[in-house]
Amino acid sequence: MKQRRRRTSCATAKLVAAVAVALYVYVIIRLHPHTPRHYDGPQLGETGDGFDATGETDDDADAIHLVFSTDCGGYQHWQAISSWYASLAAGHRGPVTRIASGCSAEQAAKIRAEFARIDKTGRLRLHAAPSTAIGGYKYSNKPGGLVHFLQHAPVDARFVALVDPDMLMIKPLTLDVGRGTRRPRGTKL
Repeated sequence: MKQRRRRTSCATAKLVAAVAVALYVYVIIRLHPHTPRHYDGPQLGETGDGFDATGETDDDADAIHLVFSTDCGGYQHWQAISSWYASLAAGHRGPVTRIASGCSAEQAAKIRAEFARIDKTGRLRLHAAPSTAIGGYKYSNKPGGLVHFLQHAPVDARFVALVDPDMLMIKPLTLDVGRGTRRPRGTKL
């Protein structure tokens, strides 16, 4: 009886996971159509009164430049697209840059063309960096790509936030991260 219950709960968990993945893929496909939609209205999170939904002023809206590092493979490409749409849905209004390390000129051109097609505002950007994988250690592309980006790309924002491409935002990053939090217990601050 225990064995059967375990199999049933395992099968249920697999079914729930499959439905969640299918729903996620469906939402991404609906938000990322092959033919772009044109929208000239306010961006997500705007209220039109000088403040956005987070309480930031319009002047602070682009103070944080969101950056994530990837390679040029297809797996991290869909993560990059997902991160872009998640940042839009969360209300992030600053620039978003994908640092792609080790891309050929042809790959970079294709990515830039796709980014231009899905974002008419120019906030979604690509920074092609050379591969800095040391001895086949692919994770060294992240610090190397970030250094290349900071040295060679024009950064107008006051802050740069480095995130992973698989980190999907549910709220925008704000300048007042600690506002309203209380002091940790046991401290004398």
